Amino acid sequence: MKTNHRYSLSMGIGLLVLFFLIYQTNQNPLAVDHIFSALLFMVILVFTTTFGVPLAGGTMSLLPMSTLATFLVLDATLAGWCVFLAASTHQVVRQIFSKELGIPPVQSKIGFVAVGIANAAIQTISILVGAWAYKSMGGQIPFTRLDLNNFLALLVLALVYSASNLLLIALYMAARGIDS
Repeated sequence: MKTNHRYSLSMGIGLLVLFFLIYQTNQNPLAVDHIFSALLFMVILVFTTTFGVPLAGGTMSLLPMSTLATFLVLDATLAGWCVFLAASTHQVVRQIFSKELGIPPVQSKIGFVAVGIANAAIQTISILVGAWAYKSMGGQIPFTRLDLNNFLALLVLALVYSASNLLLIALYMAARGIDS
């Protein structure tokens, strides 16, 4: 897929995710008393997106764990907003501090926006799909105790979130590799 087509598709999907979050927020307004928690989780999400834990031969991201924790404390829509905004913020942080982070900056403005919104869409879709699976299994929000029912729901959440995240990343990477 040509780069510009991939960028357009990324931005289109990202806008659909953004409109879905707006729709969900309109249907179920967010609780004002969770705003401080949401901001704290956004900082954690940006941090865990930017930095990994060094392991032999690479780094491990703590983003999946912090994303799941965000949902288990805040619920799906607010977690979706946190994830979407944190991924978008991370793109700005990555661009501004690319030299310090040892990564190349995105060269084009459209590439900067498209990559950021693609990451935001992938992470948000993944947690929303995982949240749906968790709630379908009877999982409770906020997560306050571990019993058999919550354990099974938690296991399904982790599996569905991980599978959808990896599938979406694979599709995005496959689109990057196809240049027609």
